[in-house]
Amino acid sequence: MEDSGFSLKGLFKKVIFWSIIGLFVYYVVIHFGDIENIAKVLHRGNWKILLIAGVLQLLAFIFVGDIFKIL
Repeated sequence: MEDSGFSLKGLFKKVIFWSIIGLFVYYVVIHFGDIENIAKVLHRGNWKILLIAGVLQLLAFIFVGDIFKIL
């Protein structure tokens, strides 16, 4: 990764990318809405994927907040 200053285009790409992942995770949670299915997913070890996606979604919201501060 290059650290040659602030790139708004790169920032938007990241936000869009992680927002799509966030929407996918949201869809999965809604689709497997009952607790039993979520427990099965977590039991299979997929909780790590969900945790990482959740953290990345949080970072995407932070990036969006930074954009609004800039504007």
